Amino acid sequence: MIFLEPRIKQALLDMDFVEKYEKLYMRFNDDRAEMNGRFENIDIDIVMKILNELGYEAKFDRKEKFFKIKENKHGKYTYGAHIILDVGIVDMIWIVRENKKLILASPLAVYSRMLIDVDYRTKSPVIGSYEDLKEILEIEFEMFDEFRSILFEQE
Repeated sequence: MIFLEPRIKQALLDMDFVEKYEKLYMRFNDDRAEMNGRFENIDIDIVMKILNELGYEAKFDRKEKFFKIKENKHGKYTYGAHIILDVGIVDMIWIVRENKKLILASPLAVYSRMLIDVDYRTKSPVIGSYEDLKEILEIEFEMFDEFRSILFEQE
C-alpha cells in the first residue's frame, strides 16, 4: 500500500480533500455523463487550448497518452500535474518534488483510500463535453492551489 507522508496527509486533511473531490464527482458523475453521452474521443488540440485558457502550459505525451503540465518552482519544491483522459474519465495526478525527491504522484481518486481506508473508493469525474472538462480541470487546479498553499505554509 502506498502511504502519504504525514505533512502531505495533513495538508489534504486541512483542505478537506475527500469532501471536495466527492462533491466534484457528484457533479460530474456516471449518471450525468450517461444522459449526455460519455465524451470518449478527445481532440488533443482542443484540450491544449483549454489548458492554455486556464493559464497552464502543457505538452501531450503521445506514447504514454497523457497531458503534462509544465512544472514550476516554489523554494525547495517543484510541482506540476499530469492529466489522463480515458473513456470519458478525468484522472489528474498532482506531482510534487522536494529537492528533486518525488513526494506526491498519485491519481486524485486514490487519496481518499490513503486518507480514510484502503477499501474506500472515490470515483474520478466523468466528462460529457469540453465544457465539462474545462470546469473539472478548473476545480482540480483550484484544489491543487489550495493544497500547495497549505503545504508551503507548513515550512
